[in-house]
Amino acid sequence: MKKAILKRTADALEKLAIAAMAVGLFKDKVFGILAGLAFLGASYAFIVWEARK
Repeated sequence: MKKAILKRTADALEKLAIAAMAVGLFKDKVFGILAGLAFLGASYAFIVWEARK
């Protein structure tokens, strides 16, 4: 069950990252792009953590 929760969290963060980067690009906001990259990095960290378990 823990692996399923980690995967769902990683998926949600990935979707949030894509949305933040898209809004940042279209609104010319650097913060949105940086936040999106941070969320994407967190998503990949969860994926790596899940794969090691």
